[in-house]
Amino acid sequence: MRQAFQSPWSGPVGYVDGERVVLKRRPAARVVIAASQVEPNVDLITLTAGTDGHLIAASVNAGAKGIVVEVFGRGNVPPAVMDAVKAARSRGVVVMFTTRTRGGRVEVDETARALGVIGGEDLDGLKARMLLVAALGANADVTTIQRWIEELK
Repeated sequence: MRQAFQSPWSGPVGYVDGERVVLKRRPAARVVIAASQVEPNVDLITLTAGTDGHLIAASVNAGAKGIVVEVFGRGNVPPAVMDAVKAARSRGVVVMFTTRTRGGRVEVDETARALGVIGGEDLDGLKARMLLVAALGANADVTTIQRWIEELK
């Protein structure tokens, strides 16, 4: 189970009490993406020890339009993976980094930013993928997608 209704950094929004839904607070941030379709060809890749970028290359070769990469810690990416990301970006694939730690914010360095890598902030990989599925369906560019993510902070 992915614990879709947890909010580890801010606590519960509310709870169900019998037949009532009790809201303790309302979410402060939201983004509305006007998409007439979705782009299902978005892959989610989690880095592991020894990752060399072959999964990113395979995803690109299989026709992915977007890739969410769950990176180490706050944004650590091995050089071989960055090479694969660079190749993906050169082929027009949108790449977003999130952290694989299931909590906390990813920091995208200047090298990745220069390539057009989107920083997923504190979104987990599954939520980041869903955002990218909708954003690419709306034909949004990386600058717009990054802005939407920053609005969710």
